[in-house]
Amino acid sequence: MKKSRWEKFKDGCKKVGEWCKEHWKELVIGAICIVIGAVLTVLTGGSFLAALGIGFKAAAMAGFISGGISVMSSLIVSIFSGDSFKTILEKGLRSFVDGFASGFMWGGIFAGGAQTISAILKFSRSGTLIFGGEQLQLFKPNNFSSKTLGKIKIWPPNGLNNLNSGGTLFKTRKNFQIGF
Repeated sequence: MKKSRWEKFKDGCKKVGEWCKEHWKELVIGAICIVIGAVLTVLTGGSFLAALGIGFKAAAMAGFISGGISVMSSLIVSIFSGDSFKTILEKGLRSFVDGFASGFMWGGIFAGGAQTISAILKFSRSGTLIFGGEQLQLFKPNNFSSKTLGKIKIWPPNGLNNLNSGGTLFKTRKNFQIGF
């Protein structure tokens, strides 16, 4: 007996619900990291919605890339195992959605982490937090300087007028630095 469209739709919704039940932790971890980064961005004068949108976009892109890589590896294994076409499609779809969940989580962790580090760097060079539109000056920016270990400067602040978000974590000489 053929299933009606409504029954097929219900079955599809049930599968989506089961997938969400299996992967809710990864999705929530990624989302929480993004929200934390967006909140910290707001405290240093940035836009919550822009930071949130950029974070979720980065996490979704990481999810799609991870899902695509998972599909490719699954397809290769299935083809060499001699699986039927239907089995290959089922395994490919399953590996994509599993890979997407993992990629979304890691993308959210890295996006939220980058926003957090950027907010910390901005705060360290301005000394100002923003609450409800009011600026709270916690320290004077000229009191902040980097720490030096030999020839390595740790956390050298960018100029206060630098409009780029992020900053430098550490640098050696003029040619080499790592930052956001």
